[in-house]
Amino acid sequence: MSNILKLKNLLLLFIFLPALTPAQSWLDNRSGIAEYNKGEYEDAQKKFQKARKKVPDDPSITLNISSTLYKQEIYNEAGNEIIKSLRKNPEITDSSLYSSLYYNLGNSFFKQESLGQAIEFYKSAVRLNSNDLDAKYNLELLLRITQQQQQNQQQNQQQEQQKEGNQQQQQNQHQDQQNQDQSEQQQQQNQQQEPQQQQEGAMSKEDAERLMDAFRRQEQEMIYGQSQQQKRKTGGSKYRNQRDW
Repeated sequence: MSNILKLKNLLLLFIFLPALTPAQSWLDNRSGIAEYNKGEYEDAQKKFQKARKKVPDDPSITLNISSTLYKQEIYNEAGNEIIKSLRKNPEITDSSLYSSLYYNLGNSFFKQESLGQAIEFYKSAVRLNSNDLDAKYNLELLLRITQQQQQNQQQNQQQEQQKEGNQQQQQNQHQDQQNQDQSEQQQQQNQQQEPQQQQEGAMSKEDAERLMDAFRRQEQEMIYGQSQQQKRKTGGSKYRNQRDW
């Protein structure tokens, strides 16, 4: 996630100097802070761990150890250190200190790209210390990032749905075109077959003329035959001899 990588320098860490610890632990912790400020994070971590051996349940020393692990980019272990400390010390005795614990825990999960959990830890930090501007800033920052991610996801889904819809439409158009082509081909085949059928059962012009001639001859023969038959009925010729013998 490139937008997260650009925000590395915006995430701040708190280093706490315990107020009430044994003298040697206090000195080790102070020495660890000095190494931390010089950028010697491994040496600082050793100093803080040495101090914790004398006060194992001090959340402020755990916070400092977590900060050195964070600077070494060991984000998962940095977060686990704080979680274990919160389990051992569930009661909030110092709201500013516990706000810093939740703040660093949010940073750790932010670096592991667990934005949802980071947001919840920043919210806890703000609730414990409403004056923590860094926690407020990071919280608003992540809320904007997640909102943008959701918008991008919705846009991608819409584009994917539109793409699928276009593909389906193209398939439907292709199918419709195929059906139309098949219909046109069938229609052409039917049109080609119809003239052949008509030709097989149709009568040519010459045949029609011959048939009409035959009809005329039959009609003439019929008229002639009727005429002959009528003559026979009337006794043949009507001529009479007028001479008186």
